[in-house]
Amino acid sequence: MAASFFVCRGTSCASQHGRDLVLDLEELCAGTPHVSCEPRKCMGRCGSGPNVQVVKGESSEIVSGVGSFDALERLATAQLPGFRVGRLARQLGRIKYDARRAEEVEDARHLLEQGFALLQGAPGAGEEGRRLLSELLVLRSQSLLPRGRAPMPTDGAAVADARRAVELAPQRAQAWLVLAEALELSQCPSEAAEALRTALACGGLGPDRDMVARQLVSLERVTQDDSQSEFVPWRVESLERLTSRSPSILLRLGCLAGSRLSAHPDAGDVWHVEAMANLNGGQGGIVQEVARSYTPTSSSKAYQGGRLELTVKVKPQGQLTPYLDSLRTGAVLQISAPVRTLESSGYTGVLVVAGGSAAIVALQVCESVLRRHPKRGLVRLLLCNHCAPDVMLLSRFEDLLQRYSGFRVTHCISEGPPPKGKEKGLARWRVGRLNLNTVSEVEAHLKAVVSGPPGLCAAAVQMLLQTGRQRSDIAVLDAFSLSEGRCRYPGRPPRGSSGRWP
Repeated sequence: MAASFFVCRGTSCASQHGRDLVLDLEELCAGTPHVSCEPRKCMGRCGSGPNVQVVKGESSEIVSGVGSFDALERLATAQLPGFRVGRLARQLGRIKYDARRAEEVEDARHLLEQGFALLQGAPGAGEEGRRLLSELLVLRSQSLLPRGRAPMPTDGAAVADARRAVELAPQRAQAWLVLAEALELSQCPSEAAEALRTALACGGLGPDRDMVARQLVSLERVTQDDSQSEFVPWRVESLERLTSRSPSILLRLGCLAGSRLSAHPDAGDVWHVEAMANLNGGQGGIVQEVARSYTPTSSSKAYQGGRLELTVKVKPQGQLTPYLDSLRTGAVLQISAPVRTLESSGYTGVLVVAGGSAAIVALQVCESVLRRHPKRGLVRLLLCNHCAPDVMLLSRFEDLLQRYSGFRVTHCISEGPPPKGKEKGLARWRVGRLNLNTVSEVEAHLKAVVSGPPGLCAAAVQMLLQTGRQRSDIAVLDAFSLSEGRCRYPGRPPRGSSGRWP
């Protein structure tokens, strides 16, 4: 049965390292499936904290006094049937627990060096050893970051530790967050923004996701201010209105400054761009700069050759899409450098769950994996729409079905009948919303990528967890659980503070 641990973040529990307790518990249970750990608002037991609420199915209880590593291990053992922690993981767990609570930075570093020494003496630790080493490197990188107004050290040790941590555990969002902070403090805003994007794609941030997303927006603005060449003028070569229940357009663009494209980094197979325009506002005709992200239906190779195709659903109440719909041949649109959405090179098989216009990023993921592994790649796509006419890129997916035997598509439509006869193609069609039975039919060992509306993302993640996947096996490309009042970089007190969470 799935278990969720919610750690109180009220003032009293926070002063007893409640925020650190989330990471302690998360790392202690890292090898146990169906376990999640998140902070939660005050539970009203301020005199007996730190407090942890445990939710399993319909049952819920609050465990108080989780104020030591031994108490933490007792909590996990009591609540998780069959839970066991090895000797090495227990030793390192205790070291990390104490390091996070050390009053002096030097004391924390001394403890961490003991942890590194333990790992060096256990060469056969395997995958668990890589994860534990990544966690130690994250903590050491944090200890090397400056506090208050102190300058960033110039030796690059904090960045080096964080880079090594993400290499060892590329699906761990916490490692990418620490790398982002180290890069930002090292005056590398572009790389820091890329690290934050990867952290968001990894998922597992829980209610801290909104703050990370806001920090990414701030970094992107800094990057834009530092490099005016990020946006490049593109000419509208044609605009085609597509037939569907929801109005959509296909924009074909040609670059007017092709020589500048070579300076843009390679964003891989799964990528997006920003389109920007200066629009007249409704009050006093004030000109407003509006930018939105779009996933191209053309390839990155075509982009480097100065050709770009954008398939866009027009939202009548939106700011930018009605403007795009009004463009004529010869109009100029500012397009950003390509931005990586997901690092797909590590997938040999994948389950993609997508809805609506997220079919475009789903196509990129599917094409990337199938192209890299044409014979042994296993790609499963669950594509959700209101009705059959709403399905985007149907012919592109049908082409992949004909070319690759390892590709399967299931369309879930919530309204109306499925197509009949030849219009159905090789895909399966199901009437009704995405449900657990449909998700359970997909091979359980496949890692998942989820993209689409917030409700679909949240529902898909819950279903995927119920099929036995761990949260680290699910990459969510869109925000689906936003809340206010979270820290900028989860797991670490703000710089310049006393070392305790407010």
